[in-house]
Amino acid sequence: MLSNSFKWEHYEGEISLLDVRRYLKYLLSYKNLKEMMIEKEIQVDHSTIMRWVHQYFPEIEKKMRRHLRLTNYS
Repeated sequence: MLSNSFKWEHYEGEISLLDVRRYLKYLLSYKNLKEMMIEKEIQVDHSTIMRWVHQYFPEIEKKMRRHLRLTNYS
């Protein structure tokens, strides 16, 4: 489960998922995401955000695959 993935993390799971979603949806750079977090008064390094994307993206993709339809109508 995705919620169990955040058990020993320093930051809350919502913060990690927010950054991962923004990275994937809007194609922002890690440094842009870092600046956005600083605006919210959350100090996080861009390499931490990169680690979150590498760690949580496969789990998010696995959960989303169930909800996507096949689009190959050839």
